[in-house]
Amino acid sequence: MGLWAVARGPPSEGTEGKMPGKGHDHYIQIGREAVWGTDVAATRRLNVVSTDMGPVFGKVRSDTITAARNRAQILLGPGFGRASIEVDALFTSQLHLWDAAFGTATYAADGGTMAGVGPYVWTFKQRALFNSYTIEGVTNIPAGKADQLVGAKLNRFRFSGSTGLDAKPCRLATEWIGKTWSDNVTPTGALTATTPISVMPGHIDTAALDVGTADAAGLGRLKSFEFAIDNKLTDDRYYGAATMDEPLTDDYAETTCKWAMEFTSNAALDEYIANTAGNPTIKFAQSANVYIQFAMGAGYIVTPVNRPINRWGILTQEFGYEAVDDGGSPSTGLTVTISTTEATIS
Repeated sequence: MGLWAVARGPPSEGTEGKMPGKGHDHYIQIGREAVWGTDVAATRRLNVVSTDMGPVFGKVRSDTITAARNRAQILLGPGFGRASIEVDALFTSQLHLWDAAFGTATYAADGGTMAGVGPYVWTFKQRALFNSYTIEGVTNIPAGKADQLVGAKLNRFRFSGSTGLDAKPCRLATEWIGKTWSDNVTPTGALTATTPISVMPGHIDTAALDVGTADAAGLGRLKSFEFAIDNKLTDDRYYGAATMDEPLTDDYAETTCKWAMEFTSNAALDEYIANTAGNPTIKFAQSANVYIQFAMGAGYIVTPVNRPINRWGILTQEFGYEAVDDGGSPSTGLTVTISTTEATIS
């Protein structure tokens, strides 16, 4: 038996008898770069659910024959940095994440457009050029130090949520690729994270819910959802380069929406068979002036409509859309509109 058990008996379930891990010391800070791959001081601090940052290097295996059973050597190839960051979706303080995900018309400038004078209504549409960021993962291992990803561009994001008595806030998961990764970096002086106003399932504006089918808006009995974008940024490199070149889009962005809901009509199946376009929309509102809305300009159901029937329980169905060019300016598959008290992004 361990020392704790000898002294006090077995600890109860949970954290009693345990020292806290280092996770409680961890946070993320981020700043938008003026020049790709040139680090900047952080301007925002993120409340995070989980993070995973690190370098990725090519390892080149020699094919030289040396009359031995194993390879002659393994060489270090070029590398890049990557990060996965998951956060609770908030009504405030995350404009820079939406800006990173949707792109910009002018590098180092806001991609989202703002209207109003408080509340401020920001509109983000998909674009082909993306801002870059310096990300600090403050680990405090060793004390006062951080991991740093420079030249980071947001390649994929996913906004999702589900219902239930213990349903967590909606989540925003992001994946980044960048030029270089370093550890033991002294971070920007600790910034203050804003008081979070989490986007909860109960904030959904059911009247504005449109699952994209011929069913009337507001009638979808939603169980879970997901909106996602894959920006298809490349890990591009040239001879003589020890790091990647600036990531650029290498294919059409893949923009999707997935629903899981009660099966109450055949509208989704009919739309899938007829291959007609829909406009999936979901809105969460903390108040009349604080909200976030996703709207797909034109989407087609591309996944077979799954409607399993299991004995006599509640019937459910699942189906997913993929966006196409809706002819807008800029042309876009997905638009996010955020009404907030914030007048600036970075």
